Amino acid sequence: MSERFKESQSLIESSRSPFPYLLYREFIDAESCQKLIGDAESFSNSSSRREVMGGRALLPNTSSTFRDLVHSSKEWQSLERLLNSPEFLAMITNGLALKVRYSPIDVYTNRSGKFVRVIQRIRESAQNTPLANASARQIFALSLLRTIHASRRVFSGTIARLRGRVAYEMLFDYSRARNGYVREIHRDSDARDIVFLIYFNSTAASDGGALRLHRLNPGTQVIPRPDPSHCSLEREIVPSAGTLVAFENTACAYHSVERIVGTDTQRHFVYGAVTRLVGRSSVLRGEERLKTDWRLYT
Repeated sequence: MSERFKESQSLIESSRSPFPYLLYREFIDAESCQKLIGDAESFSNSSSRREVMGGRALLPNTSSTFRDLVHSSKEWQSLERLLNSPEFLAMITNGLALKVRYSPIDVYTNRSGKFVRVIQRIRESAQNTPLANASARQIFALSLLRTIHASRRVFSGTIARLRGRVAYEMLFDYSRARNGYVREIHRDSDARDIVFLIYFNSTAASDGGALRLHRLNPGTQVIPRPDPSHCSLEREIVPSAGTLVAFENTACAYHSVERIVGTDTQRHFVYGAVTRLVGRSSVLRGEERLKTDWRLYT
């Protein structure tokens, strides 16, 4: 994967219409994609995997199960290292013509620091039991973990801001979407500066699941989730194995996912974001707020 990554500049297609985005069709080779799917699916029954949005199961990179996956799979080790590399950040920020001075901070992923073992124990206790069946001790552990994360996030973000930089964490998940999965037209939440998707398998256009990019019609109010009648479809990107899509989360970065209708169709992908730990991008200032749900990463 690293060799293809180094040659990225000549392979990237970028556009600023309907909002800034880039497309890199050979970001990961087909063989690696199959290995990534196979290795991840061996953890498919984990309690850390969450069902969301009526047909999408996801495994956050902050979960203890994801750490087990990375430790057991060379492909996932390589991908995680790549996504957290300065080169990947530079590739997407340069491709989107962003001039933000980012500083990486580990708050939710906790790959380093003296509190790692303590936080891992708390996380495992909190994550591996459904909340409805959790004991008072586990609920307390979950509340404690969220308090620790919030405090570290605000402290680290504030210190970076005082130094003229933006503290961020690369938060992502491995997702599997099936028949019935659909996303309405929306922009992403405020903390996500740059959103990216990496598709691990190809799907037929007739089976749905395409990423759709929309333009807001002139004279229409800018809100996080506009009415479909107020938007025009500008581009469809049908999932193709190895393809990376990244876009700036502007106030009008409206996108949706076409409903998956193939009964045997599954879309395997990584969804992630350059996630700022405090505040929101200047391109969102003055717009209606859409808070990020940090509980997803606890």
